[in-house]
Amino acid sequence: MSISTKLTDKLEESAGQQLPPSIRFNPSPPTMWDDCHAGLPESFPPQYDQESFTNFDLFTAATKFKDYYKTLEVDYDATDDDIRANYIRLALKWHPDKQKNQDVATSRFQEINEAYQGVRWRISIPCEVASFISLLWS
Repeated sequence: MSISTKLTDKLEESAGQQLPPSIRFNPSPPTMWDDCHAGLPESFPPQYDQESFTNFDLFTAATKFKDYYKTLEVDYDATDDDIRANYIRLALKWHPDKQKNQDVATSRFQEINEAYQGVRWRISIPCEVASFISLLWS
């Protein structure tokens, strides 16, 4: 018995009557699944062994986390105006046209822009949306 048939039976049982044909679950044949996975190796999805998990270094993963506030040189409780002012100051300072070493300046300028976009997203959404998102992820 398929999952959709079981689900239909449960719904009909809880409703106490048979569902109309337009609402009944009629699964399509699995041709789409077969087409999507044509040419994939036999062991799809790949199997992971214990060694790949034991070699995972949590410290290395944690140190790769980017702290946008640190990049922008502001406190975590900085106001929108402070964040914007520091962004402008750093962007002017590290603009590739104003530095001798353009490779370093370009890299730093891109980091500053990425940090500002990340922080700006956080401060631009209303509190209600932020609390809703945190509720979804908790």
